[in-house]
Amino acid sequence: MHRKEFLQIAAATLGAGYLRTVTARRAAANSTEHDGDNAIPRRRLGRTALYPTILAFGTSRLHHQGSEREACQVIETALSEGIRCFDTAEVYGSGSSEKWLGNVLGSFRSQVIIMSKTFTPQDRTANSAQRHLDKSLVRLRTDYLDVWQVHALASPHDTDAAFAPRGAMSYLQAMRERGVVRAIGVTSHLSPAALLRAIEYWDRGIRFDVMQLPINPTDGVARQLDDSVLPMALSRGIGIVATATDVADWLRARGVCEMSDCLEYALSFPIGTAVMEMSNEQMTRDLARRAQGLENVTARTSRGLMRCRPCGNPGLEFYYGA
Repeated sequence: MHRKEFLQIAAATLGAGYLRTVTARRAAANSTEHDGDNAIPRRRLGRTALYPTILAFGTSRLHHQGSEREACQVIETALSEGIRCFDTAEVYGSGSSEKWLGNVLGSFRSQVIIMSKTFTPQDRTANSAQRHLDKSLVRLRTDYLDVWQVHALASPHDTDAAFAPRGAMSYLQAMRERGVVRAIGVTSHLSPAALLRAIEYWDRGIRFDVMQLPINPTDGVARQLDDSVLPMALSRGIGIVATATDVADWLRARGVCEMSDCLEYALSFPIGTAVMEMSNEQMTRDLARRAQGLENVTARTSRGLMRCRPCGNPGLEFYYGA
């Protein structure tokens, strides 16, 4: 049996217990793709052929929803509001985030960009990455990923393990060559040094396409990333995905600034898309509609940049998600 046939059969089996009635949200999402309403601008992701919406739906806390049905309703709302980029990882909710995305996005697969990641910090090997990819494809009900990344590099030593001859990155490259993955990359939350080491490997010829890193108004690590890693990655044509854009919602919760300010702040940089965690349907609608007006926002024009820059607080930068 071929790999694609196996994954299709496994996906059908996995989803057999989850039968949903076609909802009004799903119908609205389908019509949106055709009539052009609720269009969120898109940017090219580095030198890839991918053009994600500038706002991406983040799922690292999707499993905190009260139920699977509630989680899927938020995803459906994102679709109906024009969001066409979804960020997940096999570790989010022990796979539940991928599964719920697959349940909703299956019939929209060709219309959306799905980004996922592989994460076993003690085992950055090709074999570990292979196990994760096989299960991710089943849960997501797809036979390919648009972006697949080595998740949460924590140090230069960690990067060395991932880029070793039989490390995870070797398997990511092989899957890109086979067309199972369209673009590959790396992420890090708290270690500029880990990402700088990855760029060293890029310069040696181990080429990846995407880098996912925190871009938010706090000081400390995020500012180091902005000032050092970001320009080096951009100069090489590496596509940037902004993550931890709202610092796990602490900035809004503590009255520092609104999530829409964080979105505008991130998009004032030359990135491809900004991942934001949307915990309910109203928040999803509000952010999607704010994104519609941010097509050409820059550091020169960003109100969010001006509001947020004086508000940095290194004590908020505790996050590990994304």
